[in-house]
Amino acid sequence: MRAHLKKISTLLTQDEKKDIGILLGAVLLMGILETTGIASIMPLMSVLADPDIIHHNRYLAQLCAVTNFADQKSFLIFLGLAALAILICSNAFSAFTTRLQLRFIYRCGHSISKRLFGKYLSQPYTYYLIRNTSDFTKNIVTEVHRVIVGSFTPTLQIISRCIITLCILTLLIIVDPLLALLVFFTCSSLYLGVFGLVRRQLSKRGKISAAAQAARFKLVSEAFGGIKEIKLAGKESEHLRRFDTHSQAFAMSEAAGQSIMLLPKYALETVVFGGILVILLYLISAKDSLGQVLPLMGVYAFAGYRLMPAFQQIFSGVTLIRYHRAILDIIYHDLTVQAVRRQRKLPPRQRKRHLLFPPGSRSSGPTIGTPAAK
Repeated sequence: MRAHLKKISTLLTQDEKKDIGILLGAVLLMGILETTGIASIMPLMSVLADPDIIHHNRYLAQLCAVTNFADQKSFLIFLGLAALAILICSNAFSAFTTRLQLRFIYRCGHSISKRLFGKYLSQPYTYYLIRNTSDFTKNIVTEVHRVIVGSFTPTLQIISRCIITLCILTLLIIVDPLLALLVFFTCSSLYLGVFGLVRRQLSKRGKISAAAQAARFKLVSEAFGGIKEIKLAGKESEHLRRFDTHSQAFAMSEAAGQSIMLLPKYALETVVFGGILVILLYLISAKDSLGQVLPLMGVYAFAGYRLMPAFQQIFSGVTLIRYHRAILDIIYHDLTVQAVRRQRKLPPRQRKRHLLFPPGSRSSGPTIGTPAAK
């Protein structure tokens, strides 16, 4: 993960790195608001379970004295409206923060595409003789978008959801430390266990997908670049067959990758909601009265409602990053490494041959199409 974050950081400009700091501050505030919303359920549930607690609980008694309500019913309505107001503010700020994140992510995509295009344009002519130009189009238009969706978005998602999870976990530890830690480590172990089982498959499928996508672009570029030769030789069906092979490999890899990311969700949801029932039984057996159980159960139910998507998004984010690692490596290499070095590493004879007969020309081999530099 450290190497992944280093690559992401390298692809960002200085201004974009500063924007990340602002975004993380907004995410922290979002986590505090969500935790406050969960905590606001507890006094409401406590008063619903036992109205007399207003007089016995110091904090509720002080709040009731400050608000100066005539009866318990009015105070209960006030608590409900306050919890609703906090929930609305929390959701509104979450929507605002999500919009900021999306704007930042897609602006990064625009920035990377533009800089990558400029990087390719700035290379000497000899660079185009050792690279297939279909790779340039693929990387700028398609692969940068896949990096944004498969690497940048989940990375920011993981960071934000971890912050929110830690805020909610802090609240649950304050309420019941032993139970909170037990629930957290159980859920974490389940997701880590599933990821450990699928991580190799994700990397394998990601590499197959990246290679198949490159082959598709190359075939299409060569076919339309050398359409005259293909028509004269009557090789339309041969090109279509080759495209079909790589296109199927790409489609199957994408489907397998998405399935690995989504299918564990259903099994883990069953385990988590089963765990909520276990928590309920534990609270009933451990507490003396229903008045003590309801507030805690309300907090855990609402926390579970917030934590379950957070855990799932963290898991999906990690799997997406693993799946798209090969594509990130391609963009990272082309944007940061001096690509001219590739030519310098060629043996003298091979370098001379590349200069005389560019890849894709008739003299360089069986590939049908125009020279790659065209």
